[in-house]
Amino acid sequence: MLSISDYIRIILKKKNMTNMDLVRKINKIEEEAGVEERTKKQNITSYLNGYQSWGYEFVRKVEVALELRDGFLMRMLGKPKTRESRKRYEEIMNKYRVKK
Repeated sequence: MLSISDYIRIILKKKNMTNMDLVRKINKIEEEAGVEERTKKQNITSYLNGYQSWGYEFVRKVEVALELRDGFLMRMLGKPKTRESRKRYEEIMNKYRVKK
């Protein structure tokens, strides 16, 4: 079974994008959402190489940056189990939107 990292690598290759292209798109999404922190190339590399665990928010940013359909990568993380995590999941889904 392919991991989220494997899928992202495949999609990047298919779209002829580099990790830096992805970083730029994520940073634009963060700026539009009013997030002050910015993603660095090292962050992407850490996630793709398995040094960092994927979380809902970062996966959602990648999903939007790659213009994938809603939930494509998010479903790979599994459904949130607690009420608070379900609420956070919904907030993240609404905060970052794929542009049509």
